[in-house]
Amino acid sequence: MSIFVDLVTLEPHIAGQACLIVKDWTGGHERLEFSVQRNQDGYFLQGDQHWSNSQYWFKVAHFSAAANGEALETVVGPQLVDPVLEVGSMATLRFELREQGGNGHCDAGMLIPAKNLQSSSAATDVKAPVHQDTGQLKTPVAPVVLPEPVPEPVTEPAPEPVPVIEPAPAAPPPPVPARKKPW
Repeated sequence: MSIFVDLVTLEPHIAGQACLIVKDWTGGHERLEFSVQRNQDGYFLQGDQHWSNSQYWFKVAHFSAAANGEALETVVGPQLVDPVLEVGSMATLRFELREQGGNGHCDAGMLIPAKNLQSSSAATDVKAPVHQDTGQLKTPVAPVVLPEPVPEPVTEPAPEPVPVIEPAPAAPPPPVPARKKPW
């Protein structure tokens, strides 16, 4: 026999959170775990909110009995709600519930998210700007232009005088003998 699984909004509604309700479960309600698989590619939801081909089990310490006593329920957060909503309403999600460790009772069914669920991003404090028919035109502020810093002059050290070696004076030429006048 299959289980029936609904993901419904909390009362009062809290974005990113939901109540997971499991109907027709015949096992206990302590130490259970579940996995979620999407139909289009067979991938499983992982603990870090992405989908992978390896099965991942979300552990639930305790499911509470519903008020009518015919179902189990627990509150879940963005870890389950956000990825389920991202898949879209056209996808089918397989939900498998078992006793932790996989040695006990196990059953599966389809997970059906309520249409009015909201992802956790809907809970942001950022408000859309309020539309007004008139408003003050803001004067643009001229950008502040800082003068470019003047580079400090680079002082080069004075060159050391290079000693000039003067060649030794040349010896005076030998005296030219005077010419004798031929007379």
